[in-house]
Amino acid sequence: MKRFSVFVFSLFMFLVNSRLSGQGSADAYLYVTPNTPSAYPSTGSNFTGSSTLDNILNQHQVVSYVESFPGAPTSSFISNAYEIHLDGDYNSLYNALNATGMFDLIEAAPYYRTAGSEPTSLVHQTG
Repeated sequence: MKRFSVFVFSLFMFLVNSRLSGQGSADAYLYVTPNTPSAYPSTGSNFTGSSTLDNILNQHQVVSYVESFPGAPTSSFISNAYEIHLDGDYNSLYNALNATGMFDLIEAAPYYRTAGSEPTSLVHQTG
């Protein structure tokens, strides 16, 4: 169990540190767990395989919709965790996504900001 906790913490820190360049201008982003195949991110020109969901994401100025923990064991809960970064209102997007019924879980996660107001991770970077 301790190894799993260390693994999850390490992945979280990597995620926070690596996502800063791709985040939108909103105060938070959303973690989601899709429950239908058409709600997963696609590799094509659209965000997903659902035109309805794509319209919602476009209306809310979504910047990226990506897997949160690539490489996570497929049997773990985090292998189905995705994050949505946006420039729009995350509360409005939360409500719109919730109304679709395409997600088992939708949670807002705030960006961490220092006194300088620029988003930052909790990991100290050197060099």
